[in-house]
Amino acid sequence: DVTLDNKQVMKQFFGLTPETPCFTKMISSIERQERKKALLLSEIHELQNKNLTFQFLNSENLNSDLYNLSYEAGKNSRFKLDENFKNNEFKNLYDIWLKKSLNKEIAFESIGVYLNEKLVGFITLGNKYDGANIGLIAIDVNYQNQGIGHELLNYTFKYLKDKKTNFVYV
Repeated sequence: DVTLDNKQVMKQFFGLTPETPCFTKMISSIERQERKKALLLSEIHELQNKNLTFQFLNSENLNSDLYNLSYEAGKNSRFKLDENFKNNEFKNLYDIWLKKSLNKEIAFESIGVYLNEKLVGFITLGNKYDGANIGLIAIDVNYQNQGIGHELLNYTFKYLKDKKTNFVYV
């Protein structure tokens, strides 16, 4: 097996040499894509080695971690950004939303995702029309961009599919 580097490939297959005006840009672009791919593969490998577990939540699970995650879920919501919400009204609203979800008043299920037994995210599911509605969803800011939210959604969709849920609304 002969392995060619990017410059050799550009020359052999495309007839481009370092003197070609776009040569350096093309090599840089290829190398950037290769770095992105290597980083993504590395993140996937790390995630596969992480100990992720999922647990159905109820009011007994209510604690400061869940409250903080609910605030994270709403940090870009209209309720947080609306100037008419003052004096912690945003937090009060999300406290009520979380409590009612865990008590199954407005959600039929709440699922937490744990990394090495630490709660790092959750999702709430309510009924809507002929399907399920995602009410709240959040991943701890310290664990975002690691694929955990993706895994939480995969788990949730599998759960909903097993329950014969045909539609999911957000």
